[in-house]
Amino acid sequence: MRSTSIEAWAVPVKLFPLAEHTYVVIEKVMRAGCHGRSQGGRLLESSPGDVRMAICLAQPDGGAGVRYGISGVCHQAANRILYAAGTTTLRARGARQSLMAWGLYGIADDGSAYSPATHPWTELANCAGTAANPPAWGGDQ
Repeated sequence: MRSTSIEAWAVPVKLFPLAEHTYVVIEKVMRAGCHGRSQGGRLLESSPGDVRMAICLAQPDGGAGVRYGISGVCHQAANRILYAAGTTTLRARGARQSLMAWGLYGIADDGSAYSPATHPWTELANCAGTAANPPAWGGDQ
């Protein structure tokens, strides 16, 4: 495991001032923006973690497999990537509301909540115990 800094960031949402968009910065060079902004805002958490796992979990496009508005929003996508560092976006504004709607890591098509231990999402199942390759999408740089 290669340990490095994995950061959770939050940016105000202009249309919804009580909510924040979240994104992840891996090794201070790779950004997983979850189909949104990936610069600016405030640092929520910075934790050491497995950079290869985080990069793998961010696949395929920095959204970590979350279907926006269906299986979760950017809080869930960021939490999936942050799993590699053992942290979450729960300090972001609006995180508690998205947690109530989609759980910590999102929901499956049958409505059940994903869980690393009992119901892993596809990217986690594919990334666990494997050496991850750099993402094809190159990150939001």
